[in-house]
Amino acid sequence: MSENVVVKAEVGFHDKEKPGMGRMAKGQLILTNRRLIYIKHRGGKFLGAKVEDYSSRIEEGLKNEGSFEVPLGQVSEAKAERIWGTPYLKVNYQTISGEKAGSFILLSTWSMYGASFGKAPYEELAKIIEQLRNEASKS
Repeated sequence: MSENVVVKAEVGFHDKEKPGMGRMAKGQLILTNRRLIYIKHRGGKFLGAKVEDYSSRIEEGLKNEGSFEVPLGQVSEAKAERIWGTPYLKVNYQTISGEKAGSFILLSTWSMYGASFGKAPYEELAKIIEQLRNEASKS
C-alpha cells in the first residue's frame, strides 16, 4: 500500500502532554495513511517565519533536528484538549523507551484533500487520526 498525505498543517509543538509557557517549536504536522510526522522548522524561531512544506519530501524533512515520525499503530491516543482557553491536540504514542506525549497548536488552517476545516479543527483532526489508526491496524 502506498503512503498518501491526508492532512498537513503549520503547528507549534511542545514535547509534553500540555503546551506550556516555555518555548514552542514551529514546524509542520503531516498525517499520512501510515504515520504521524512532525518536521521541525529549520529557520528562525519567530512564529511569523514561514514553515517550509515538506509534504512531498517527508524523508528529507525528517533529517531536521527535532523532527520525528510515529507509525499510526503506535499512537495510543489523539484528543482535542484546552488549557487556559487555548485549544490544542494532545497525542500519546509508544516509543522504545515508553509512552511519550506531544501537544500541537495549529498556527494555520489545516487542509485535508484540499478542504479546510474552521469550526472544530482539533476535534476533526483527532477523529481523522483515530480513523486512520483503525484502518492501518486492519492492513
